[in-house]
Amino acid sequence: MMQLSVIPGDSIGAFVIGWPRHAVNEHCGEPDGTFRKSPLSKTIVDSYELEQCQVFYDESDCAEYIEASRKAGIDLIYFGHSLFDLSVEELLSLLSTEEVVEEDNGCSYIFPKIGMALWRSSTEQALFDTVGVGALSYFQEHQT
Repeated sequence: MMQLSVIPGDSIGAFVIGWPRHAVNEHCGEPDGTFRKSPLSKTIVDSYELEQCQVFYDESDCAEYIEASRKAGIDLIYFGHSLFDLSVEELLSLLSTEEVVEEDNGCSYIFPKIGMALWRSSTEQALFDTVGVGALSYFQEHQT
């Protein structure tokens, strides 16, 4: 099983916030795909299939947000805890000392002061689908 360490506000595995795109590609390999989040987006997103990660870049082409999706064989580790094995309640309890912003009627939880986000497609799900880390400025700029 591939283990990727999660450091909020900093990195998921070898993907590091603040690195220029060319450095991410040199260190992590060429992405499997590149796209824009919407037709009006000025910035791009690189997708890495093996690690199930997406790297979002800012207008300076530096990584500002990294999101990892649940996939068999991928284990996200945060202070010794396997994030995708923890229930929603357990993971929220683990992060309970942090300020949290709940969005999308309980599907999205953002921890802006540490640079971390959790998402699930439905409140019926007992586990989160994605874990994201980002620059603190990313969370300030993208607050709804």
